[in-house]
Amino acid sequence: MIFLDPARRDDHGSRTYAIADCTPDVLTLKDMLLAKAPTVMVKLSPMLDWHKTVADFAGAVHEVHIVSTGNECKELLLVLGRGRCVSPLVVCANDEQVLSYKAGDNSDNHTTISDSALAARNTCNTEDSPV
Repeated sequence: MIFLDPARRDDHGSRTYAIADCTPDVLTLKDMLLAKAPTVMVKLSPMLDWHKTVADFAGAVHEVHIVSTGNECKELLLVLGRGRCVSPLVVCANDEQVLSYKAGDNSDNHTTISDSALAARNTCNTEDSPV
């Protein structure tokens, strides 16, 4: 696994919020990183729109982790994987509460889960696997 925490400040020290403005530009490096490791975890700004971010990665996102404490979002973690993912697992953690669901699932199939149950779940339905 490769873990990246791209710098989110520009040359002048101002904060950046677009993925392409981070250093390194993970969008540009995505294919090379996934060729080297089957899983890439990317820590991103909590200010990013996670829906747009998932779309920007064009199917490479297998999991989205939204990490909060005291109802304040602290970070956004993406887990990229090989194979095109059509409905990534979204995990929202706020202190001791954890909620997960499949992105694009319009049902009420949101589940509160424990850490051990999360680890045992199949995280993504790829175009090559049955739904």
